[in-house]
Amino acid sequence: MKSFKFRSECFHDILEFMKLHGEHIGKISIQRNESFPDCECTFTSGLDRGELTEKLRDVVDGHVMVETLEEEENYTGNRDYGR
Repeated sequence: MKSFKFRSECFHDILEFMKLHGEHIGKISIQRNESFPDCECTFTSGLDRGELTEKLRDVVDGHVMVETLEEEENYTGNRDYGR
């Protein structure tokens, strides 16, 4: 399993991802920002980044997660608006 990380606009977006596709998520850690609703999520999965991106697209208004998803060692938190 690989470790991935993404940023979300809010905690609810992560919960929605877990509800829809929790069977593809292993260990998970969520860091909430105290000043903003944004969160960062680190998790393990047996899927690759492309497959996870497609799963994240199922989350209504989950575009920030789609645009920031990277393998943990490559994560910057910067959005890739072209995804």
